[in-house]
Amino acid sequence: MEKKSNLNSHIDDPKDLTKIFGDWIKDPIALQKKFIEAKPYSFIKIKNFLNHDLAEKLADKFPTPVGDAQKHFHRYCNPLENKWAMDNVLEFPEEFRFIFEALSTSDLCKKMGDLTNIKDLEHDPTLNGSGLHCHGRNGNLAIHLDCKLKIF
Repeated sequence: MEKKSNLNSHIDDPKDLTKIFGDWIKDPIALQKKFIEAKPYSFIKIKNFLNHDLAEKLADKFPTPVGDAQKHFHRYCNPLENKWAMDNVLEFPEEFRFIFEALSTSDLCKKMGDLTNIKDLEHDPTLNGSGLHCHGRNGNLAIHLDCKLKIF
């Protein structure tokens, strides 16, 4: 039997987006005009992107590169970035694997495509540059492009 996430007992299916994300998920097209008309380029800040209770639980369980957990993190320390990153989804705590799965569903891609007016939006199956990242004191992340992998 498949183990369910213990993150929230009423969230059994990562495709049930209304229990994972904030109210915006019910009508993303309502945000489309705000996104498209933003200046100097199209962008949007979505308040309560995740369900509030879910976000609180994730914040409480966010792994840190301390003790035994450090072996799951990579240290980046260069002029562009000073951070710790955990990028192997299989090593994520269960709750975070669940969220990454929800973020990768075709349903969420459709909702984000509706919001941004991008047709046929797809998730990145390689997850290049993604993961759980944390910045300690003096941490930084300058603008850069994660383009070391050629996926086409």
